[in-house]
Amino acid sequence: QHINCEAISQENIQLLQFQLQVGPHHQNRLHVFVDQLRKKVVKGRSLQPPQQLTPAKMVKVRMSSVDVAAEAACIKNKLKGMRLANMYDLSAKTYVLKLSRSGGEGDKVFLLLESGSRFHTTELIRDKADVPSNFTLKLRKHLRTRRLEDVRQLGVDRIVDFVFGSGEATMHLILEMYSQGNIVLTNAHYEVLTLLRSHRDDDKGFAVMARHLYPMQHVRLHQAVTLPELTAALLSPGPEPGTNLKAALAGSVLPYGPTIAEHVILDAGLDPGMKLKPAQSQAQDSLPPAESNAEAGAGGGLDDEGAREVEGGVEASGIGLGAEALSGGGEK
Repeated sequence: QHINCEAISQENIQLLQFQLQVGPHHQNRLHVFVDQLRKKVVKGRSLQPPQQLTPAKMVKVRMSSVDVAAEAACIKNKLKGMRLANMYDLSAKTYVLKLSRSGGEGDKVFLLLESGSRFHTTELIRDKADVPSNFTLKLRKHLRTRRLEDVRQLGVDRIVDFVFGSGEATMHLILEMYSQGNIVLTNAHYEVLTLLRSHRDDDKGFAVMARHLYPMQHVRLHQAVTLPELTAALLSPGPEPGTNLKAALAGSVLPYGPTIAEHVILDAGLDPGMKLKPAQSQAQDSLPPAESNAEAGAGGGLDDEGAREVEGGVEASGIGLGAEALSGGGEK
């Protein structure tokens, strides 16, 4: 409301411009305000207006496998032991959990869950619906006042399990962040009590529906990538001519996205942009001794959806890279 224009810097204005993308309300007024600031004289010099005054494009639109692994560990460390005070719905796919710690005044945390996209804590108080949805009311009925006991990934999928309560009174709030996403509430035996979206996959032979068991048997577990699997991906039948090494490994052998594939390849002493030719693909010596490091770096599970590029970032369906995989260690 009251700004000393002498204290405005180029960095301040860039920050205001960046905030336009997370503050859609009054966006036109903010654009005008930033434009006016750029015309002010700051410390005896005029700021040069940019070529275009548009919000910067967000880097990510979905959490990747590594994001999920890191965030789950962070949330567990920060929120374990807190009780669910209330729950609100911001939209049909976005919900906020209000957690508080017993005996602590003002120690409250808001946890945002968006089906199919993300989960993280937030300090931004968003407008919630005046009347909660039926799904929100069901979640409140089963989860309110329960203690958050654990936050964990399920296998190597982009699925997070929030565990409330203990023993037979345990409740599992499961957030799926692949495909169209889902939020599922189950009891201690993983029997579905309520869910955001029912669906079934006849090809894989499972269904996610109320009063059915959540398909834990279809959760992919961690598996070490073997040398024959690595060799087969490069030699038989061989990648398309002109395919680089990163592209050849990112989708099949290392389904964690191009970023992790590039890291593992560099750690093995190879060039991610190296072009693979049919002649090279038929020679066993196309894999230098560093192949063992690449194989060891793949110490995670495989995802049948593979890795794919998405607008504004990389979407990877597999999760669960351990420290051994990132460091080039791990078992073969």
